Amino acid sequence: MIIKYTLLPLIFSALTHLQFHSCGFAKKYKLSVQNIVTCPDNEEMESPIRNLKYVKVNATHGLLSYEISFKRPLDENIWVHMKLEKWTEQGWVQLPLLPPQKDVCRSSLNSPMMRDMWINWSRLTNVAEPEKCPIPPGNYSMHEGLIDMSLIRKVPFWAGKYRVFITEFIGQSKEKMYCLEMNFNSEEVM
Repeated sequence: MIIKYTLLPLIFSALTHLQFHSCGFAKKYKLSVQNIVTCPDNEEMESPIRNLKYVKVNATHGLLSYEISFKRPLDENIWVHMKLEKWTEQGWVQLPLLPPQKDVCRSSLNSPMMRDMWINWSRLTNVAEPEKCPIPPGNYSMHEGLIDMSLIRKVPFWAGKYRVFITEFIGQSKEKMYCLEMNFNSEEVM
């Protein structure tokens, strides 16, 4: 559920066909998700992700399956943080993205860029009221949910190899609820 509500929508919004306007001319980039995995410390978190599987269907769609159990509601006390890294000759280098966001549910529903994706993910994981906050505690799962990565079209990625870590945590304590890592490539299209 955390994946559905915070991490994955944010990651998938970045992993789409997009255009980036630079220096007065447009360059097109094709984003391709390579894999989605749990973070190495998954088992130590309050709501570890179970049975995670991602299958690429084509350039814009993938099938995602996972299970998660929330012990607490996704409300104003649950924050999300996304860390973006790019592969360079020196190894992985962190790039600026977004500061931690309070109340992952409301911030996603209030975002013109994230709203549709958040609602879609909520429906795919059987949230009773996908357009309302908070998301109640409980067991959530997605089984081969079709993820449309073309929902968000303009995110500034340049050619290269990237990874995003999406972590939901409890308040400012930084106690992790869950964490997901998404690896993707961005290629310039001529």
